[in-house]
Amino acid sequence: MDALFNRLAQALNSNEQFEMDDSFQLSITQVHHAPQGTGRPRRGIPGHPAMQLLTSQKRSVIRINNRDELCCARALVVAKAKVDQHPKQKAIQEGKGPLQRTLALELQHEAKVPLGPCSYDALTAFSAAPSLAHYQITLVDAHRSFHITTFGDTQDKQLILLHHHGHYDVITRLPGFFGSSYVCAHCGKPYEHEGRHRCNNKRHCRACCQKECPDFLGAYPRGQKATRRCHTCHREFFGETCYQTHLVKDHAGKPVTNPQSTICFLRRRCPNCRKQEVGLEKIQRHQCYYVDCPSCHEYVHGETHLCFIQRPPKPQEKKRKKKRQGGPRAKRGAATAGLQTAPEEEEDVDDLPPLHVFFDIEAMQPHEQHIANFIVAETEDDDQAIRFPGE
Repeated sequence: MDALFNRLAQALNSNEQFEMDDSFQLSITQVHHAPQGTGRPRRGIPGHPAMQLLTSQKRSVIRINNRDELCCARALVVAKAKVDQHPKQKAIQEGKGPLQRTLALELQHEAKVPLGPCSYDALTAFSAAPSLAHYQITLVDAHRSFHITTFGDTQDKQLILLHHHGHYDVITRLPGFFGSSYVCAHCGKPYEHEGRHRCNNKRHCRACCQKECPDFLGAYPRGQKATRRCHTCHREFFGETCYQTHLVKDHAGKPVTNPQSTICFLRRRCPNCRKQEVGLEKIQRHQCYYVDCPSCHEYVHGETHLCFIQRPPKPQEKKRKKKRQGGPRAKRGAATAGLQTAPEEEEDVDDLPPLHVFFDIEAMQPHEQHIANFIVAETEDDDQAIRFPGE
């Protein structure tokens, strides 16, 4: 009851009061999160066509077409055949013959899972089956914002299932399904650049970027900070083991033979501004207090840069730019040699930098229309304000 009234107090505004001096009615809604996979996907339900379109267009998704209640077991045997490169992988994947159903029934009997909807308990039982001892089952639940749940111990071979609308399909590659370059194996978040993902897993060391780092596991629960500094990358580590690991391993936790693939070489912190850069290209171009401007996409000084909202190029400007380039590379020399004086002058005018004008409008709405009665404007080259009074 205490937890219930605490939730109720959080829902009230700061200027509202709730006194229990009279009877009241309380409605409670219970939300079930566990999936219940059955047979075919249900059709005609709002929201289903969008998911069906996603699964049909994704090349990283293998759709399970069945009319029984074996979609979960069928998906597991199809994923297993895909991972093992089974000689009859195509026949198992298509499911046109009896092979897919036979293997699914054998797996269902081996795991002692009764026929019917398969929830988390059924997936746990499947992961304990002897034939899947060297595999880890990964579930992507579309009803929980594509939350990732794993069943069984960590293994190199993964059987990835997609649960949506009471049905199970197979995902061949998580990065392809999420449309990203990488997917974190610890927290399940997709990301684009290697080494740029900040994992929220409490067992993943953010210093040496390794899982189960003993120095990090000992320091994190006690709130201790990293103090062992590397004089090469200027970063801090939680201990000697953490420090030595970042010298010999990469971001995936694999030992490296090339020193340029280590974490120490690809992740460095500036000793002056203390900004951390990841990747050789960004390390080499680093300048203190410079940032990537999100508007003009230039590498500029963060304190002195004055930026503006960029306007998208018009189709005529794109054609004009291609025309100035002279077409293909083989024809550019002849096109440049044949230019006349007048077009060159026009191109010089077009290539001039734009003049930025900053303005403010004071308006009224007498008849539900904005009518300006005073305008102030100035350019970036001149601080003198120009006023345009109305009538």
